[in-house]
Amino acid sequence: MEGTEAEVQRIWCALQGRWPGAVHQRRHLKVGETFIEGDQGTLFRDGRRAEICYVLYRAEPRTGLLLHTKAAYPADCFRLPTGGVALGEKVMHGMEREVREETSLDLRQGGRIQFLGQLDYTFQAPQLVHALPFTTYVFTVEAPQGFTPVPLDETEEIEAWLWQPPAELGEVAVHLQHLGDEAPDWADWGRFRALVHEFVYVHWGSQGCPLP
Repeated sequence: MEGTEAEVQRIWCALQGRWPGAVHQRRHLKVGETFIEGDQGTLFRDGRRAEICYVLYRAEPRTGLLLHTKAAYPADCFRLPTGGVALGEKVMHGMEREVREETSLDLRQGGRIQFLGQLDYTFQAPQLVHALPFTTYVFTVEAPQGFTPVPLDETEEIEAWLWQPPAELGEVAVHLQHLGDEAPDWADWGRFRALVHEFVYVHWGSQGCPLP
């Protein structure tokens, strides 16, 4: 069954077998009702329990990692791109699809891909009898030198892109962690999104971007 502990473990073993340097972490978050059922509740739409996060760079990671913002986000809120893995969809297929839809980069035609690791979350909210599981699979993606992202899916509502040095991802994580100070309705979402930026910064960006 999708989203079960056994299925999550099976996928982890398959990915870790291909990329032995990958890192596996678990996080528990207490969130409010609106995070599960409000505007940010799209995380769980159609019953999905997983997403991919891609860390895209052009030839040399140190020159910048791709961040984006959307029209609905609070001002100056840029983050690493993510996309849901549909029920029954293979993680690698979901990653290739999301990258192509959001940037137009077709990974089936080449490009260096590395699995950095995964974060398994459990969300606890007042209306939940049991904690809700979710997983983020994190990949690094090399694009050609000079690549310019062009969204193919207009429903993503991507408003702007930003190339951020890897060493500054820690600052992005802190900004997201405290997003609720300036936009209270986005507090839980910001704390959640901060975790993957912290993960990438600690295990990649602050290390001079070693490959797994």
